[in-house]
Amino acid sequence: PREGQEDYGGGTGPHATPVVDAERVFALGYGGRLVALSLATGGLEWSVDLVEACGAKPVQFGFAATPRLASGQLFVHVGGESGVIAFDPSTGAVAWRSSGADASYVSPLVASVDGAAQVVYASEDGTTGLAQDSGRELWTLPHLRPDLTNYAMLVDLGDGSFLVSGQGNRGLRRIDAGRSGEAWKAEARWHARAVQFSHGSVVRLGGFVYGSNGSLLCGVRLEDGAVVFKERGFAESNLVAAGDWTVRVDEDGELALLRIAPERIDVHARRKVAEPKAWAAPVFTAGRLLLRDGVRLMCFELPTLADLPEPIESVETGYEPDRVLVAPSQIALAHGTYVTEDGRSIRLVAEDGALSCADSAGRLVPLSPASDRVFEAPGIGRIELVGNDVRPTGLRLVEPADTVEARLAEPELAPPSREQVAS
Repeated sequence: PREGQEDYGGGTGPHATPVVDAERVFALGYGGRLVALSLATGGLEWSVDLVEACGAKPVQFGFAATPRLASGQLFVHVGGESGVIAFDPSTGAVAWRSSGADASYVSPLVASVDGAAQVVYASEDGTTGLAQDSGRELWTLPHLRPDLTNYAMLVDLGDGSFLVSGQGNRGLRRIDAGRSGEAWKAEARWHARAVQFSHGSVVRLGGFVYGSNGSLLCGVRLEDGAVVFKERGFAESNLVAAGDWTVRVDEDGELALLRIAPERIDVHARRKVAEPKAWAAPVFTAGRLLLRDGVRLMCFELPTLADLPEPIESVETGYEPDRVLVAPSQIALAHGTYVTEDGRSIRLVAEDGALSCADSAGRLVPLSPASDRVFEAPGIGRIELVGNDVRPTGLRLVEPADTVEARLAEPELAPPSREQVAS
């Protein structure tokens, strides 16, 4: 480790996955040394010290963002004086540099957005799209909490839509990027504050995404960010889709074969195969699973579902397809103080995926969802959530937030009155 870096118990790397073209293997080390090795011989062809030569800022727990190869260029999330640098894979020469942005632990993506080839990366401050051919910044969306770190990989949902996750109130956001006339823009379609995918890899199955949130296995609906389940009993894990299975490898080295649906989680096999801390993401290729811990590389042949027809345990999540689910970000927009038509002041409180009214005694009375976007309560009024707008009927908002981010702050109740305290 360089000065300012530390070994947190996971070893000093390398943590970034090597990438390969027809002639070379490219690897980024813990301290920021980028190397190109001959695929035929393993000999060193060129190397660059990103800190010394490129002004990179050493990342606290080691450089971990995997380089990307596309269109004859090697894109590396450097951080510091440059957010991303495009290298010539054959020589190590710099083709372009983007503007500066401190590096995170998240690997960049190469994606098509509105027909334009882009390099998309998550820095410590925000998520940004760069023109692939020049490094020109096309769009950026700041993180809600720049002081918190990103761990989970970006997920490309296609059509300029991405998932980005971080710690704490950063939560999980779905970002939509695209052209607006001649300009580019990016905005958050939804923000699920209750989920922070904290480990490297998540898996998308149909219209849902599943991942590890500490000791919780979580599922989120892609359409609107609704959290469909948060189940305990699963240590921090990487997930990967592998044939019939979703393979889960937790940090303690347990390999499990799962079948995951919004309604249930079936565990068909569990086996301790690696030593802690088994933090490297597993890889499924050519019908086999590759897995490594700190000392060994292992290769497994996986059974088929026909081989293991019955699960050894099942978890019912309680999810019902027809149940009303509302995106947490939409609910949070309605949070605030309102005045009813008869002049009463009420407080709407958004928490735990529901919208409630704080009565005169400070008790929370749930508002009944009439649909996935409409809440109403007799004698109080009606709230309709449309996009990022709150449309009240019979209510007047008297404490509007200036921005969506401000409205997404943790809800607070007004202090009780003397009468409330007395009662």
